Amino acid sequence: MSGRGNTDVLDQIYAAAIEPAGWTAVMERLADLISGSTAWLSQIDFVDGSGARFEDASVRIDPAWKKDFIDHFAACNPLNNVKNPAAFARGWTPKILTDEDLIAKEDLVRTEYYNDYLKPHGTHSVMMVRLAIQGRTAAVLNMARTHRNGSFGPEQVAQIERFHPHLLRAFALGRQVADQRRLTAELTESLDLSPHALILLDASGRLRHANKAAQRLLAAGCGLSLYNGALRIASPAASARLQALIAAAGCPDAALRTGGSMALARPEHRWPLSIAVAPVAPETIPLLGGAASVLVSIADPEARVALPAERLRELFGLTAAEARLALWLLQGETLNAACDRFDVSRNTVRVQLASIFTKTETSRQSELLTLLMRLVAP
Repeated sequence: MSGRGNTDVLDQIYAAAIEPAGWTAVMERLADLISGSTAWLSQIDFVDGSGARFEDASVRIDPAWKKDFIDHFAACNPLNNVKNPAAFARGWTPKILTDEDLIAKEDLVRTEYYNDYLKPHGTHSVMMVRLAIQGRTAAVLNMARTHRNGSFGPEQVAQIERFHPHLLRAFALGRQVADQRRLTAELTESLDLSPHALILLDASGRLRHANKAAQRLLAAGCGLSLYNGALRIASPAASARLQALIAAAGCPDAALRTGGSMALARPEHRWPLSIAVAPVAPETIPLLGGAASVLVSIADPEARVALPAERLRELFGLTAAEARLALWLLQGETLNAACDRFDVSRNTVRVQLASIFTKTETSRQSELLTLLMRLVAP
């Protein structure tokens, strides 16, 4: 392959680290380089062969071939499964092997695996490019050759060895990118589950993420807004106060980082918004890449408190009617209003409240409301 061709393959290899779908193009180029017929990037348990998936990147492989392997032949694969996994893991190295490095060809062709799986699917020789090992799972790029093209030999192994260090680095990087994306998605989901407006900023005050409650609050025109990725308040004095809090929480010197709070007056409302700013240490959320962050929590005293009725039923064994009454009281409503709202008698409401007190081990409405508010704390 020419120098330009090598560069093209390397570009494809490192692109696949960022976008996993790119592994298909990489495998196709490498398979063509050594007259390979098919390729499959698998991550399989080297004891029982489990772990193969239909969505694994592959080239020119009939889906029925994958199904046959997953359903039956993975368990009897002499090129993968080992009897002493501990010894195998200790001796595992990232190298390139062919089937003949593991089992003599005359022995392989007598196995069920060869005669009922490889041969019917047009495979005579297999090259295994080891990429990584984790526990009992080995990640391997498998490439196959038909009988017409003969067995893989030292020349084909040498051709792939030129790219092997890059394949190793790209695969490791790809795992890191995938982990980062997964953790970022989990963090986003966790923040979005909160009924409180939560805004995550970097140390300089630039937006990292605003959860759904925060997005609704910002869109409502409450006086707080985003400008060029930074939080701003319509009042210059209040905006300067907020920026000072954010700067203190994101201070480059970890020992000097502090949190604080402020109120944001709203002329058209009875109560101001409560804004709390707190530093987030890098070790608290590792997926933030080792950088300090700032969490801004915004509470609206006039907002209705959100607490799923099902959660109360799971925690305290409340009935549906009891959970409904508890949430009604949590919104600041009265027992008399509950009678009208739910069309029940005063006596029924009192019986339900007494049962709620018993199940939650409280004795007064104020004590019950304190308990419920703890459940919806940020």
